[in-house]
Amino acid sequence: MKKVAWIILFLCTNTIFTGSVSAQTLANQPNLPKEIIITASKIEEDVKQTGSSVIIITSEEIDRKRYASVLEALRRKTGIGSASNGPFGGSTDIFLRGANAAHTLVMIDGVRIYDAITADANYDLAHLPLDNVERIEIIKGPQSSLYGSDAMGGVINIITRRGQGKPRFFVSTEVGTKDTYVEALGGQGNIGKFNYSLDASHQVSDGISKARDGGEADSYEKSSISSKMSYQLNDDLEVGLQGLYLYARSEGDDGSFQDDPNRLFEFENSLATLFTNKHVNEFWDQKLQYSWFRNIRWDSDDKDRVDTTEDNRSKFTGRTQNADWQHTMNLSELFSLNENVADTLIFGFQYSHEYGESQSATGSTTALNTTNTAGYYFENKLGLDDKMFWTLAFRTDDHSRFGLHTTGRSTFSYLFETDTRLKGSYGTGFNAPSLFQLFSDFGNANLSAGTSWGYDVGLEQELFDNKVSVSALFFLQRFKDLIEFESLAVGYVNRGSARTRGIESEFEYRPLENFTIGYGFTYLEARDLENNRHLRRRPNLKHNISFDLAFWDQFNWNVDVVRNLKTYDPAATRLKDYTVVDMALNYAINADTNAYLKIDNIFDAIYHEIRGFTTAPRLFRVGAKVTF
Repeated sequence: MKKVAWIILFLCTNTIFTGSVSAQTLANQPNLPKEIIITASKIEEDVKQTGSSVIIITSEEIDRKRYASVLEALRRKTGIGSASNGPFGGSTDIFLRGANAAHTLVMIDGVRIYDAITADANYDLAHLPLDNVERIEIIKGPQSSLYGSDAMGGVINIITRRGQGKPRFFVSTEVGTKDTYVEALGGQGNIGKFNYSLDASHQVSDGISKARDGGEADSYEKSSISSKMSYQLNDDLEVGLQGLYLYARSEGDDGSFQDDPNRLFEFENSLATLFTNKHVNEFWDQKLQYSWFRNIRWDSDDKDRVDTTEDNRSKFTGRTQNADWQHTMNLSELFSLNENVADTLIFGFQYSHEYGESQSATGSTTALNTTNTAGYYFENKLGLDDKMFWTLAFRTDDHSRFGLHTTGRSTFSYLFETDTRLKGSYGTGFNAPSLFQLFSDFGNANLSAGTSWGYDVGLEQELFDNKVSVSALFFLQRFKDLIEFESLAVGYVNRGSARTRGIESEFEYRPLENFTIGYGFTYLEARDLENNRHLRRRPNLKHNISFDLAFWDQFNWNVDVVRNLKTYDPAATRLKDYTVVDMALNYAINADTNAYLKIDNIFDAIYHEIRGFTTAPRLFRVGAKVTF
């Protein structure tokens, strides 16, 4: 019945709007602001025309604030929480509005990346670098209607650079405390119809102890290569290839508050994507892409004098293949309708295949079987008089283990003459059981998908000739039939239920062209309804403050302040509230050479995100980049 209701609503809405008026495409409207987002509807659109709650982290912000990783960029944002079991490669969970890490879909250029062999099949963002990244788009709230499983809490899409202009190359180097060294090189540009971008980097560090009471430094090493290239065969057809290779090695501890001198984690990602973009005619575009992704983890913990019972050497390999055939149709052009409404239809087919295996200390290999999922998605995006914008989407996924599941989503945005914007969304989501939850020694082949529904509604206002921006938003999301580990005897079951709700508010003041003050506030109530307790490791209150000042045409000074309060781990134990202040100073020596200083945790705050594990102390980084 839910599937039928979504389809009827979709068809009736499309008929009402297209039957009366229509319009040119959003891309052709002359007075749109320049901030564009792709992930919200899988097409380019003005961010003010989407009803989804979005965050955009641009390459300019990444350079200005000198973020060292994707994780560092995310954890400074409103509505996003994180928890790491130590700096320099400690395993990390990201919580969008309090949703579990497994409920956040992580993508690179629209391609899902995840660890198919972990218990909840999430992706560990501890190592992912910012090499070749053009922007990061975060969409909060249920997004399964376009992206399928694992998008119950939201989507993080990391978009890489597309080479353009005269070919240019760069080299950079960075030196930091704890004997940390980072080197990188790369380039981008186009030669005729061929364009390319390429970045490679290497980092080593002595690190610090990850255990709260430890004293032995846990070293860290990371290498990565990221590239994208394409060729324009003719005016209507482009073909391309992109890839990522990432290797990280991190010493660690076991959470007993003390050092473990033999604990070692290794991590390897390989991603390859083939894609083609086809402009069929003035109202029809197609995109077809195929991707192959492999995630390997090694976990070793030999016997030592502290604990002679340890003896672990394991290897976990997960492989996925994905295909996505997307169609975008400009219904306004197709039916030559009235110019007051823009009407775009996005639909497509996705197919994924996943396989996992584990290798024990004895060398024996256990294959955790395979699963296949076929997904069919549709979205209609309507715009009326450049003021009202509405989307309606639904999707059906056919999973090889638990069958069909249908999700839907609707968003709206209305722009008033007073520079006020009203926006909101409602959607449903689902989370398929992982290979480990289905087929491991603790698995349950009869598991069904966890589900969710949620909504948000908010206001945005521009004041004083756009010198002041304010926004406030309320959100609520319910989760049920979540997959939980019950006991060694029972294994995994569908039993969990949870609720997250709260308020997100932001304020930005631009008194001068070169000076910006920003403030973000998050109130989050995240509860396990099954046991009536706090969800672990999510701050109940979060404040973000930023100052950005450019001066003397060569300097840029940035300060970020984050204060987290009321975090529990475990659910009945409150962690210490804390404030962390970071600073970045950039100096443009000339048009091709830049130098910078970054100080993380200026006041050397001592705090914990996960009980038993430490966090980064005050760290200095000094670097330079030369372009030629």
